[in-house]
Amino acid sequence: EDGKVFIVRTSGGQYSARIVRLVERLTEDGAGVDTDGHRYDWVPVGNGGIPPIGNDAYNRGFIALSADGSTVAVSDYKNDNDSGKSAGLVRVYRLDPATREWTQLNGGNTSTPLLRGNRPFDEFGWCLSLSRDGNRLAAGGIDAVRVLDWRLEEVAGE
Repeated sequence: EDGKVFIVRTSGGQYSARIVRLVERLTEDGAGVDTDGHRYDWVPVGNGGIPPIGNDAYNRGFIALSADGSTVAVSDYKNDNDSGKSAGLVRVYRLDPATREWTQLNGGNTSTPLLRGNRPFDEFGWCLSLSRDGNRLAAGGIDAVRVLDWRLEEVAGE
């Protein structure tokens, strides 16, 4: 919201997985010094990055961010899963303030059917948005939109 947090997706290689990292600016003037005495302006948010869905080698998904950067939704609209080829999938991560680790909120590929396409070629995750507080997700694909409150209950859909 204030421009102090932004997303970086590592490029990876043709067959290597990409990782999403969030970075934030610590002070207004960007002045800071790390443990080696080097100046820095931006630092990573959390320990490590947010892993991609599958290999994600072809950069085929989208990312949505809450206003404070503590919740991130990542999609792979070409993901093959139990619903079929290119059904699509969305994962949501939240930063644990105590451990500074990113925790996946919605389980794995098949445990949360509301966050994946229903049939082959749905390409669910083509459209993706999070509310300011990160507690409401809107995601869609071909002929379907789902809006979910973070209890994973459908508010509106299809």
